[in-house]
Amino acid sequence: MPGPTPSSKPNAKLLRLSVLLALAAVAPAQDIDSAVLLSKVKARVRENTRTIPKFVCRQKMERQSFATGHDRRSCGVLVDSSAGKGSLLTSDRAVLDVMLSDNSEMFAWPGAQSFEADDQDDLLGGGFSGNGDFATFVITIFTLDAATFHYHGRCETGSCVHYTYEIPVVASHYYVKTGQDEATLGYHGSFDVDPQSADLLRLNVTPTDLAKAIPAACDVRTQMTYTKTAVAAGEFTIPASTEKQYLSKDGTRYLDRVSYEGCRQYSSESAIRFED
Repeated sequence: MPGPTPSSKPNAKLLRLSVLLALAAVAPAQDIDSAVLLSKVKARVRENTRTIPKFVCRQKMERQSFATGHDRRSCGVLVDSSAGKGSLLTSDRAVLDVMLSDNSEMFAWPGAQSFEADDQDDLLGGGFSGNGDFATFVITIFTLDAATFHYHGRCETGSCVHYTYEIPVVASHYYVKTGQDEATLGYHGSFDVDPQSADLLRLNVTPTDLAKAIPAACDVRTQMTYTKTAVAAGEFTIPASTEKQYLSKDGTRYLDRVSYEGCRQYSSESAIRFED
């Protein structure tokens, strides 16, 4: 019977090596301790919040409203049929400066020396508005010990892990304004985390009991993606972009897209200037 060819042993070694590499790739997904990882995320956010200086970022917004053509139907039908659809009613763009100071968001017109508005709607007026996407959501969820968390395993891509959370209204600083109505609401949602670095990647927010507090509203959703930005005092995590959607019972859908850039350490002695 003929013996093995000279190439048989090297091929067997390559096969064993491939199996070992595949097992090594799968091991991290099996070895994640969700409680330990969540503790690391909380610690990173707390440290980010504690050490972050007063800094200001340029906030660029695109605000649009759409007629979905589904007025006077149930909210369930509206939510299911209106996403991504509708004829454009209004569209505008706006630019503000936003600052995080003492765990609160403050707004001003570009280049202003003082920040006096805690709601961007006080400057822009009209439409739908809600706070929290620049910093307050993250601070409340991860630093106040008020949230309930649930772990849901790997994201579909495998590069992140997925949690859900709930914040009761008694611990919430989240308010929503829609025309004549305004309410502080509890909220719930989900977030994705890099399991290697414990960096926050994405956060989704949905208000709880929205219809009870704002009868004209069917749905409000906010989604943030995160990035790192460097200022003189160090590197900090902020939103790279935010998307807010509001659907009213009359079938109108409002969509706000927000991006942040050019963060600078804030000084009240001179106006903040950004490169165009």
